[in-house]
Amino acid sequence: MAERFAGRTAIITGAGRGIGLAIAERLVADGAKVVITGRKPDAPASAVAALGGADHALAVAGHAADTAHQDEEPGIGMYGAGKAMLMHLTKELAIEVSPRVRVNAVAPAVVKTRFAAALHEGREDAVAAEYPLARLGAPDDIAGVVAYLLSGDAEWMTGRTLVVDGGLAAAGGA
Repeated sequence: MAERFAGRTAIITGAGRGIGLAIAERLVADGAKVVITGRKPDAPASAVAALGGADHALAVAGHAADTAHQDEEPGIGMYGAGKAMLMHLTKELAIEVSPRVRVNAVAPAVVKTRFAAALHEGREDAVAAEYPLARLGAPDDIAGVVAYLLSGDAEWMTGRTLVVDGGLAAAGGA
């Protein structure tokens, strides 16, 4: 498996830690090179070192911490709209760049990361009880799904957003 993504490059947003870093680690272990982004330059730079350096990863700092930019996408409403846009963009890009490139996305529910701590901290058991699988996600849960999407096993899949949510949507949740 160490070479199944040899010669391939993946762009992973928010990969300085948490889910994104777990995905980057998995893909590098499987032979891919990765370009990772993060809100601040320190976490992505540290992640590049942890991933084996410039031979395996490149870091690009994002601008979400820029207060002028924040004043443009306030509140959670824009977050939800952004996710809906990403799902639509996934479909559109799949059509535009096929057959040379496959485009798929992953939509995780609450995953135990620093980013999502406010959603479960101090009440993890109660939050997890809402999920049919009775637990919150872990970064490796998402990394495995992304590795599948990039593998030959998903070669005939494009334009899809996979919901990885411990069964929450199936149970009528978010």
